Amino acid sequence: SRDGGYPEIMIDQIAQKSKDEGRPTSRFPQMTQEERNLVRGSADFLALNYYTSRLVEPRTLNRNIPISWWADTELDMPVDHNWKQANGWLYSVPEGLRDVLNWIKDKYDNPTVFISENGWTDDGRLQDDDRVEYIKGHLSALSKAINEDGCNVVGCTVWSLCDSFEWNGGFVAKFGIHYVNMY
Repeated sequence: SRDGGYPEIMIDQIAQKSKDEGRPTSRFPQMTQEERNLVRGSADFLALNYYTSRLVEPRTLNRNIPISWWADTELDMPVDHNWKQANGWLYSVPEGLRDVLNWIKDKYDNPTVFISENGWTDDGRLQDDDRVEYIKGHLSALSKAINEDGCNVVGCTVWSLCDSFEWNGGFVAKFGIHYVNMY
C-alpha cells in the first residue's frame, strides 16, 4: 500500500472482532513503522491468480462462523446464477477480472501486474468448448483492462498447459489445455 501497511479497514475490523471475542489484543499482527518502511514500494510486480468472482453483500446468514478469514470479512458471497459454472466453486466471470485489475490500478497506483494463473476445469472432455469460451472471454476482458482502462498488465498465463494433480481436485479436475489420461 501507499503507507507500507495493511488496509486500515482490515486492521480495525479484526481488532474489533478480537475485542468482541474477549481477547486483550488484536489477532491481527502489527507492523512496526520500520517494517512498513521496509515493504513500502519494495515489490517489482504483483502476481495475480484469477479464476472466478463472487458478489459481496453484508452478512445476514451464518453469523456465528468460527474464527477464520471468511468470518472476519463479515460478508456473504453469493453468485449470479446466470454465470456459467464449471464445478462447485468456479464460475466464468470475465468482467470480474477487468474489475479487479481496475481496483488494483486505482487503489495501488497502477503497479505492474502479471496474471500468474487463470483457467477453467472440466471432467476431461476432448471437445472443451467451455474452456475455449472462458479463455476467450477472459482475454477479451484483459485486453479492455489494458487498452481501454490503462491497467499495467505485462503478462498472463493459463493454468495449466496439461492436466496435473490439483490441490483440491486430485486427478479429477482437468485444468490443462492439453488432456492427460491419468488412468
